[in-house]
Amino acid sequence: MKIFYQGEPGAYSHQVGLEIAKFFNFSEKDVIGLFSFKDVFETIVNEDGIGIIPIENSYAGSVHENFFHLSKYPVKIIGEYYLSINHCLCSV
Repeated sequence: MKIFYQGEPGAYSHQVGLEIAKFFNFSEKDVIGLFSFKDVFETIVNEDGIGIIPIENSYAGSVHENFFHLSKYPVKIIGEYYLSINHCLCSV
């Protein structure tokens, strides 16, 4: 089984995907980034995978697009993962 997230390798969702892969004893190569949240939902419905999506964050609040997708697609929430986000800005 594969784990799908929206974004590029190194993104916060990718980091969560790697942690979930460890938990389920999946390979890191089974954690796959997709272009959009909609792509994540369509892929997990069609390919029977696990999707990682943000529901809310402390900066922007709820991710309304994903609430819409949760109501539109036949998926179930099986867990949650809290990831502390710390940004560091560097300049020279």
